[in-house]
Amino acid sequence: RMVVNFDVPQDPEVYVHRVGRTARAGARGLALTLLSPDEWLLMGDIEKLVGQTFPREVIPGFEPSVAPLQPVSRQLVQAKQGPSVRARSGGRRRR
Repeated sequence: RMVVNFDVPQDPEVYVHRVGRTARAGARGLALTLLSPDEWLLMGDIEKLVGQTFPREVIPGFEPSVAPLQPVSRQLVQAKQGPSVRARSGGRRRR
């Protein structure tokens, strides 16, 4: 059995459900997922959910024109951004 994913779902659990169709009742299966550079981060979320990393290969002739994004922890992003700033309540500006 084999599943070919032409896109990566936004929800990692949906991906796991899709791929799980390849290995029902103890049978072995293969899942192949085609990724665009902006989907590499989504794949990182899936790897965290299942607790393993998946091999990635670039298909010759289909090299991305943009370097893929690398997963970054949310804590690191928040640390770089600094403390959050609250917006003022709405309304018109006084002159």
